[in-house]
Amino acid sequence: MIKLSNGATVIRCELGYGGRGEHKFIGKVLAYYGTNDPFVAWHIASDDGITYDCFWGHYCDNLVAGMTAYTNKYVSYGPAPLD
Repeated sequence: MIKLSNGATVIRCELGYGGRGEHKFIGKVLAYYGTNDPFVAWHIASDDGITYDCFWGHYCDNLVAGMTAYTNKYVSYGPAPLD
């Protein structure tokens, strides 16, 4: 399982290889962050494939809204998504 640099707990994620000028690994994640809107869908990126930075978040107050935000996040992968 991946780690998020902000300490949030991963619920679900999708990863792939970044293209030119991007980090080596990119993707999206649905995480539990424990704030007022605890479920967050972020884009994520990493160079080592272990610890990922989060950005462009959609914060939601319930899991259903979080899953919708996660599903609607678009990520364009390089050669192929990771299995």
